Amino acid sequence: MDVNSFLLILSILCLGISIYVFYKYSLTLSDALFSLGLSMGTISIAIFCGYLNVVHLGNITINIGWVWYAGTSSALCFLFLSSIVASSQQMRLLKRWQIIATILFFVVLFLSPTYPPFPNALTPALLNLARPFFCGLAFFRYVMLYISKETRFSLVMSIGFLLLGIGFAMITPQLLDPSLVLITASGAILRIFGYCTLLYAYVGTK
Repeated sequence: MDVNSFLLILSILCLGISIYVFYKYSLTLSDALFSLGLSMGTISIAIFCGYLNVVHLGNITINIGWVWYAGTSSALCFLFLSSIVASSQQMRLLKRWQIIATILFFVVLFLSPTYPPFPNALTPALLNLARPFFCGLAFFRYVMLYISKETRFSLVMSIGFLLLGIGFAMITPQLLDPSLVLITASGAILRIFGYCTLLYAYVGTK
């Protein structure tokens, strides 16, 4: 199975998680679930853009690979921020900012025909660094929460972000050297387990 196939699987998986989480949100009206559902929906669309990468429509070339990095980085950032809010009021404020960020994401997607191709292999490799960075922040945050409160939710969330962080970090070598496809495929498998772990943390440990 090639890397693009894994991206398609990841996109479908994240979409399914988003739909399920929004269903749970409709029952509980939990702002935390709303943030997770919106993040997973954004990630699903962003990954699908990464799957398509470059689209040719007549004489128009659409370089939507940029959207993959913007969407996933933004969504992971909000997942991290949701772990540091200290009150329901802060969570509602974060919810509003995430909605604004999601609207901006669609603006970025709409403007994708104006984006140039990546000038070199180093550019996407540098853009990719934001994703393991936010996953790393979230991992350490949930580790600290587990140390202080010892809840199963914090433990599972830390494991999920660890898997995602490693999975995203494993993309970088293949971006610099296209022959290292096996590493990227292994990273995609880790991300599949990572996203499923986050879902389990929210719906299976609370």
